[in-house]
Amino acid sequence: MSGTINEERTVSIEADLLGAFEEHSPDRIRELLAAGVSPMDPINGTRPIDSLIGMYLRSTRFAECLQIMLIQMALEDRLRSFTL
Repeated sequence: MSGTINEERTVSIEADLLGAFEEHSPDRIRELLAAGVSPMDPINGTRPIDSLIGMYLRSTRFAECLQIMLIQMALEDRLRSFTL
């Protein structure tokens, strides 16, 4: 068996975040970020926000999803600057 439980869980959570982007689900995005998904760490080599922006769908919830990600990225960037 390849991979560890933590690696498999991370892949699943990352897939869940991409799914939440695809559905423009602000509540699910918030839930996953609160569970510890990084708004900045690449998923399959792409920053999460770039994945959100690159998706074809544009719904009335897109702006809210984008705002959630931008705020979380700013917060994580600020936290990272304190720990360096």
